Amino acid sequence: MICAKSDNNRSLYKITELNNMKIKVEPLRKKYGPPQCYCCQGFFHSSKYCTRFLRCVKCAGDHLNKECKKSLEEPPKCCHFDGEHPASFLHCSQTPQK
Repeated sequence: MICAKSDNNRSLYKITELNNMKIKVEPLRKKYGPPQCYCCQGFFHSSKYCTRFLRCVKCAGDHLNKECKKSLEEPPKCCHFDGEHPASFLHCSQTPQK
Protein backbone atom coordinates (compact mmCIF):
# COMPACT_ATOMS: atom_id res chain seq x y z
CA MET A 1 0.00 0.00 0.00
CA ILE A 2 1.32 3.45 -0.87
CA CYS A 3 -0.07 6.63 0.62
CA ALA A 4 1.14 10.20 0.76
CA LYS A 5 2.80 11.40 3.94
CA SER A 6 0.36 13.35 6.09
CA ASP A 7 -0.72 13.81 9.69
CA ASN A 8 -3.80 11.68 8.96
CA ASN A 9 -1.84 8.51 8.26
CA ARG A 10 0.92 8.70 10.90
CA SER A 11 -0.90 6.03 12.87
CA LEU A 12 -0.15 3.54 10.05
CA TYR A 13 3.50 3.49 11.13
CA LYS A 14 2.46 2.26 14.58
CA ILE A 15 0.83 -0.91 13.22
CA THR A 16 2.92 -3.96 14.13
CA GLU A 17 0.51 -6.80 13.40
CA LEU A 18 -1.96 -7.58 10.62
CA ASN A 19 -4.02 -10.79 10.41
CA ASN A 20 -1.90 -12.37 13.15
CA MET A 21 1.33 -11.64 11.26
CA LYS A 22 4.07 -9.28 12.42
CA ILE A 23 4.63 -6.42 9.99
CA LYS A 24 6.75 -3.30 9.79
CA VAL A 25 5.39 -0.24 8.00
CA GLU A 26 8.14 1.80 6.35
CA PRO A 27 8.31 4.87 4.13
CA LEU A 28 8.67 4.18 0.41
CA ARG A 29 12.33 3.88 -0.56
CA LYS A 30 13.75 5.70 -3.54
CA LYS A 31 14.77 3.44 -6.43
CA TYR A 32 18.35 3.86 -7.60
CA GLY A 33 19.70 3.35 -11.07
CA PRO A 34 17.89 2.96 -14.38
CA PRO A 35 14.97 0.52 -14.79
CA GLN A 36 16.33 -2.95 -15.55
CA CYS A 37 14.60 -5.89 -17.24
CA TYR A 38 14.36 -9.07 -15.13
CA CYS A 39 14.55 -11.28 -18.24
CA CYS A 40 17.54 -10.05 -20.26
CA GLN A 41 19.12 -7.68 -17.68
CA GLY A 42 18.96 -4.88 -20.28
CA PHE A 43 18.07 -1.35 -19.28
CA PHE A 44 15.14 1.00 -19.86
CA HIS A 45 12.50 -1.59 -20.76
CA SER A 46 10.13 -3.90 -18.92
CA SER A 47 10.35 -7.67 -18.69
CA LYS A 48 6.65 -7.88 -19.55
CA TYR A 49 7.28 -7.37 -23.27
CA CYS A 50 10.94 -8.42 -23.48
CA THR A 51 11.81 -10.52 -26.55
CA ARG A 52 15.58 -10.63 -26.01
CA PHE A 53 17.55 -13.70 -24.89
CA LEU A 54 17.31 -14.65 -21.21
CA ARG A 55 20.25 -13.66 -19.00
CA CYS A 56 20.62 -14.54 -15.34
CA VAL A 57 21.44 -11.62 -13.03
CA LYS A 58 23.63 -13.91 -10.87
CA CYS A 59 25.69 -16.02 -13.30
CA ALA A 60 25.02 -14.53 -16.78
CA GLY A 61 23.56 -17.88 -17.90
CA ASP A 62 20.69 -18.22 -20.39
CA HIS A 63 17.97 -18.85 -17.80
CA LEU A 64 15.75 -16.89 -15.42
CA ASN A 65 17.16 -15.89 -12.02
CA LYS A 66 14.81 -18.21 -10.16
CA GLU A 67 16.20 -21.19 -12.13
CA CYS A 68 19.85 -20.40 -11.30
CA LYS A 69 21.87 -23.24 -9.78
CA LYS A 70 24.89 -21.08 -8.82
CA SER A 71 26.00 -21.71 -5.25
CA LEU A 72 26.54 -18.87 -2.79
CA GLU A 73 30.25 -19.74 -2.66
CA GLU A 74 30.70 -19.06 -6.38
CA PRO A 75 31.27 -15.40 -7.30
CA PRO A 76 28.55 -13.74 -9.39
CA LYS A 77 29.21 -12.92 -13.04
CA CYS A 78 27.99 -9.79 -14.79
CA CYS A 79 26.43 -10.43 -18.20
CA HIS A 80 27.31 -6.87 -19.28
CA PHE A 81 31.02 -6.76 -18.47
CA ASP A 82 32.16 -10.21 -17.19
CA GLY A 83 32.91 -8.62 -13.81
CA GLU A 84 32.57 -10.50 -10.52
CA HIS A 85 29.34 -8.78 -9.55
CA PRO A 86 25.66 -9.31 -10.39
CA ALA A 87 24.23 -7.62 -13.48
CA SER A 88 22.22 -5.32 -11.21
CA PHE A 89 25.37 -3.85 -9.57
CA LEU A 90 24.95 -0.06 -9.76
CA HIS A 91 28.67 0.67 -10.04
CA CYS A 92 29.27 -1.57 -13.06
CA SER A 93 30.99 0.40 -15.82
CA GLN A 94 28.24 -0.73 -18.23
CA THR A 95 25.32 0.53 -16.11
CA PRO A 96 23.91 3.61 -17.86
CA GLN A 97 23.63 6.78 -15.82
CA LYS A 98 20.25 8.47 -15.66
